[in-house]
Amino acid sequence: MEIVEFHSDQDPGRLASMIRDTFVAAYSIDMEPSHLTYHLQTQLSDQAVADMLKTDTFYLAVRNEQWLGFMQIGWQANCGDVDLAADDVLIHRLYVVPSAQSQGIGAALLQYVLNDTRVPHVLAVWYENYGAQALYQRFGFRQVGERPELDHQGEYSGKDLILRRDPATITLRRLQSSDLTAFQAYRTDPQLSRYQGWDVQSDAESLQFITTMASIEQWQSEVWFQIAICDQQNTVIGDIGLCLHNNQSLELGCTLHQKDHGKGVAHDAVYMALSWAHNEVRERGLPVSEFVAFTHEQNLAAIGLLRRLNFHRQEQPVDQEYRFYLPLGEFKPFAYNYQND
Repeated sequence: MEIVEFHSDQDPGRLASMIRDTFVAAYSIDMEPSHLTYHLQTQLSDQAVADMLKTDTFYLAVRNEQWLGFMQIGWQANCGDVDLAADDVLIHRLYVVPSAQSQGIGAALLQYVLNDTRVPHVLAVWYENYGAQALYQRFGFRQVGERPELDHQGEYSGKDLILRRDPATITLRRLQSSDLTAFQAYRTDPQLSRYQGWDVQSDAESLQFITTMASIEQWQSEVWFQIAICDQQNTVIGDIGLCLHNNQSLELGCTLHQKDHGKGVAHDAVYMALSWAHNEVRERGLPVSEFVAFTHEQNLAAIGLLRRLNFHRQEQPVDQEYRFYLPLGEFKPFAYNYQND
């Protein structure tokens, strides 16, 4: 499957038909028939979609020339009690055809636009659409307001929740000896170490590790090096390990303080690290062909993260671990904030 931008020469009528079909599939049970008909004929007519194409951008999920879903991106909308900033990117619509649902297509469409961690994203979701709300929360969206919905007779019919995902505020850098307290705040958490390849260490052992990482020569074959994930105050909240294998694959692992779980921080940090690594291996002329990661078959959070980052998973685990891989040719790097030495 690939995500492609829709162009007007790709048959706007076909796009309009898919928009209407997916809308009917989503709302035909809960929406009054007369209001549904009115909405289709006025808000989602061929002409209405043609007008949308003049200002908004549409992306399609395509497999073997079949359109599986779409996402509409714009910059103007009524967001109820939420005031929009000039740089807010609005996700107007995200729908998947019924026959292609539960295949990760909605997440892939969402991921495609969220890969640009530099800008804020805003969307509206129906207050009873719990499945969509759960998806958006996994990607770091949080509710910031509401928008009442009126039917074609002006009567209240429900509400949309307005969700927002702020741009990434983290930075990556080398670990420093002054990071010891913050480092130990999460590295001594036995819940975090459960699926990791490291054990809880004493302050002295961790200080020695940090000191080594502060000066280690990066990008040596078969030598792990760790970089820090820092918040806006430059406090370490996690770290990412990277290791070249035979100069052909780059393995990574990530540890994040539990207080920052469920906020999209791990996604942004790993994507930044991959973007930085992508640039480094190209500049150094390293023949790396793929990113790889290994995770325990029961580490559902890590599995979900890697899937959202478009990693492929091997069919069966080996010794209770899955191997995930992402060919460099499939990775689309974006801006990253790495503080150079």
